[in-house]
Amino acid sequence: MTERLLHYLKCVICNACDFDILIEEKDNKEIRMGLLTCKKCNTQYGIKNGIAGFLIEPQEEITNELQGKREGLYKNGKLHDMASEEKILKMPYVHKEGEFGFYEGLAANFDAMLGKMKLFKEASILDVGAGNAWSTNRFAEIGCYAVATDISTVQFAGLESADFFLKKGTYFERIQADMNLLPFKDESFDYIFFNNALHHSSFIDKVLRQAFVILKKGGKLVLVGEPSYGLFSKKEEFGKESRDNRQINENTYRYFRYKKAVRNAGFRKITFFFPPAIDLKLSTGEFGWKRVNKNVFRLLHVIWSRLAGTWIMTVIKKILMLPAALLYNFQVHCIAEKS
Repeated sequence: MTERLLHYLKCVICNACDFDILIEEKDNKEIRMGLLTCKKCNTQYGIKNGIAGFLIEPQEEITNELQGKREGLYKNGKLHDMASEEKILKMPYVHKEGEFGFYEGLAANFDAMLGKMKLFKEASILDVGAGNAWSTNRFAEIGCYAVATDISTVQFAGLESADFFLKKGTYFERIQADMNLLPFKDESFDYIFFNNALHHSSFIDKVLRQAFVILKKGGKLVLVGEPSYGLFSKKEEFGKESRDNRQINENTYRYFRYKKAVRNAGFRKITFFFPPAIDLKLSTGEFGWKRVNKNVFRLLHVIWSRLAGTWIMTVIKKILMLPAALLYNFQVHCIAEKS
């Protein structure tokens, strides 16, 4: 971390915003090892490998998930095929064996929403649930002051992966923290970004209320790829493998549950978007859609590809978005502004 980060932080115990800092190791970019001490309540937060540790007394579901993330790095006793510096640096433009289309959809969602965010140079952006921080790195490359938070620091699955990007020249801050208890001052950020992360909280109303307070006036909340389920979805299928085998806290909410939570947090200028990954599937006819009959998918692809880029398609997306979200599994993509 850098000393600049101190201007954004607050104590998660007493909410004070004043810290003493002990620097034990520092390089030409940041403080690598050290200690932060709250001047009001004396709570101490360690700095290790450049990461400020604000995860204090985590709940059981978080400790279980941390263990699951560590175990998930290994397959048959060997590091998972995605656990490499080369693949982390390519994220999200990689391919995972056995999941054809997953990362292609991830990239389509991110790129499309990045274009809609209207980021500006030197914008401050908080990337919540950043994982191995590839998205935070993209924001830093654009010129933003970017801060990544995640519960995990473990390399490949957590914030220590940032060192791969830092070696290439970009820089961004990292904080180990629970999204349910974010350690930031009021009105600190121009953007708060969740990429397939918000649903990992069991308390999305609390998380979004924090986001509203932490955002500056005119700041934007961005949700990308949050899973929802409809009347004909099988809720228990979502995240089943991660939940059962790796203890990941996978929650799936209804589309309108997200809309209600965003509005109740205080946001008023709210826009929801048709999922870019679904648009990619239907436009190209590739990757398939395992929850849609193959013949139905082929028919949709023919129609979609012929109308792509036309005003008719724009209208179709607007018409289809609400009933599709009500009836079936759908991804939530949203930008909400704090007025």
